[in-house]
Amino acid sequence: MGGNHSHQPAVFDENEEVNFDHFQILRAIGKGSFGKVCIVQKRDTKKMYAMKYMNKQKCIERDEVRNVFRELQIMQGLEHPFLVNLWYSFQDEEDMFMVADLLLGGDLRYHLQQSVRFTEGAVRLYVCELALALDYLQRRHIIHRDIKPDNILLDEHGHVHITDFNIATVLKGAEKASSMAGTKPYMAPEVFQVCVDGGPGYSYPVDWWSLGVTAYELLRGWRPYEIHSATPVDEVLHLFKVERVHYSSTWGTGMVALLKQLLTKDPESRLSSLGDVQSAPYLADVNWDAVFEKALTPSFVPHKGRLNCDPTFELEEMILESKPLHKKKKRLAKNRTKDGAKGSCPLNGHLQQRLETVRKEFIVFNREQKPSLTHTRVRSHLSLVGAPESLGSTPRKRRSKLHFLLNRECRSLETDGRAGSQYNHIWAEEAAGAGRPAPGQRGPGRPPGRLQQHRPGPRLPPGLQQLSHPLGPPSGPTRRRPPRCHDGPCLTPATPDADGAQGLELGSPACGPSGRKDSL
Repeated sequence: MGGNHSHQPAVFDENEEVNFDHFQILRAIGKGSFGKVCIVQKRDTKKMYAMKYMNKQKCIERDEVRNVFRELQIMQGLEHPFLVNLWYSFQDEEDMFMVADLLLGGDLRYHLQQSVRFTEGAVRLYVCELALALDYLQRRHIIHRDIKPDNILLDEHGHVHITDFNIATVLKGAEKASSMAGTKPYMAPEVFQVCVDGGPGYSYPVDWWSLGVTAYELLRGWRPYEIHSATPVDEVLHLFKVERVHYSSTWGTGMVALLKQLLTKDPESRLSSLGDVQSAPYLADVNWDAVFEKALTPSFVPHKGRLNCDPTFELEEMILESKPLHKKKKRLAKNRTKDGAKGSCPLNGHLQQRLETVRKEFIVFNREQKPSLTHTRVRSHLSLVGAPESLGSTPRKRRSKLHFLLNRECRSLETDGRAGSQYNHIWAEEAAGAGRPAPGQRGPGRPPGRLQQHRPGPRLPPGLQQLSHPLGPPSGPTRRRPPRCHDGPCLTPATPDADGAQGLELGSPACGPSGRKDSL
């Protein structure tokens, strides 16, 4: 809004970390309990993205910083045509930012609320595309745990993309998840069973159940079971035992058979893998390569003349928001001037300490400069481990622990044979002030050593290259544990469905106090 605007793209130092100043805010398109989503344009490339920003202080007050970090860790290692892919993450004094793909087709919940009735052909293609996405997540040991129309976005051509990894979890080996998480109407029976008697836990089939509920709702306009956010758990389990799912007589027998297999209550008998779906007779003639390449034309294409979202978000941002994003730069500069004049921080000591911890541990990410991220991550590891004695009681143990951390970073990215020397340089630089011997140098009573160099594996065909998790293999991306409630399994519901408040379009923000959200 002003007079002189240059049409020349802004030029930034390529070595400078991406930050808030690199983006122009265009308009708000979504909101949650303490996070919002807006459309932004990167000033140098003119590319459009969706940017989610979450207030640090609110995250701390609701004890949800861990969930935000977990979502960041998971999304950094993912890239798939049917996911909302993360491009950048950064922070400032007030907020944490996640910049991801911009999908202007709206979420499926919005279109259901606009009385769109999806055809059987449209839902058939959605099931195929979502099956490829779930298979990709499953091969990375990830359960999404919140598949529903609210978290499925359409691009301008009508293809689906999964978003919101806020309550996703990573399994190790053959282990099962045991916390109750998700949005009640879309949660599988075995998840509710965990809440009642502990049960054996649950695994990847819960996402395929949610896919079945979503497909049924898209076809019929309502869900197969009358379950709402306030329905008690024991009543839900009773419904599963006595209620039968009614399928429309207008649906084809193939679609009905597919939905029955997805909505099988026994997870062992349920369709729960890409192979199971591909072997279904109803999908026997599907060209899966064409599905992956988005070569099939969807039956439903969103309206291109509008944003396909609630327009009140923009009005709330401009009129009601006490700290609007478009005034952030001026506000932060004013706050810095005040703090410098007063010489003290207006926040209480405990909150200030927590904010400082968030600042130090926040994970900065730039997909366009992914190899350079490794340097940042290694330095982060070295700063987080603290004093040398925190790595182990003896020099041998300390050296072994650092070797493990650095070698894990080498394996996590497709780097060339120079990775070892690259990390030796970082080690030497960090060890200089801590009294630790660098690789190749002789420590007290220690022979020379070096880091194992990473050798790149075979290259996959174009379009099928998989990016590893930047923090290491999915079997162990982090040792942090999700928050547990004092009264039993942690209940971590996702954004409200149609019965509750509107959710975010780019992954819902972290949940409420003690790992809970208001939606459940």
